[in-house]
Amino acid sequence: MKKIKDNIWTGLLCGFIFPAVVFLLYAKFKQPGDALADVIREFIRLKIVTVILSFAAFANLLVFLAFIWMKADKSARGVLTATIIYAFIVIILKVSG
Repeated sequence: MKKIKDNIWTGLLCGFIFPAVVFLLYAKFKQPGDALADVIREFIRLKIVTVILSFAAFANLLVFLAFIWMKADKSARGVLTATIIYAFIVIILKVSG
């Protein structure tokens, strides 16, 4: 089995992509017949975008623990950095609107 490259960029990439995939999967399962743009507009109308983004970023815990388990500490640090950036985005969205 090929080992994942242990660097902060790998962790950042995984830390940004995994929550986005979780968000998209949630949106698709929430309203399967609707277009993704319509679902996101509905989330904005209901003012739950920040809640969903928070839960999606929380999913980074799985990625973080996977990197820790594989002893890829630098990649785990990248996931943590991405999670902190997600947290700042959520805070900015909460404060601005």
